[in-house]
Amino acid sequence: MTKKERLKKLHQELWQWLADHPEENKWDWPKWKENGGRYKGDSIAHCFACAYSKDPVCKDCPCDWGEGRNCEHSSGTIFTMWRDSYENNEERTKYALLIKDAWK
Repeated sequence: MTKKERLKKLHQELWQWLADHPEENKWDWPKWKENGGRYKGDSIAHCFACAYSKDPVCKDCPCDWGEGRNCEHSSGTIFTMWRDSYENNEERTKYALLIKDAWK
């Protein structure tokens, strides 16, 4: 398995967990080291796509956020909609599943 494939699989696991636990945030995932797991969570933004691209402006992000957009730095993306819907579990679940499948 390549690094990209491994990180994509972890990205999908994280976002499936967030879909199943909409009241939680990325840093709450039990598989982060700080929560007793094995994965380093303080990599860029607790995000496996960010860890893959290693680019602070997300130029090489493997996720499709829409033409010319990146996850957190553009309004109206599925990430910002997930982040901003913290009081609505149905919405958070919907957006978490979309993010899970956003990796190209």
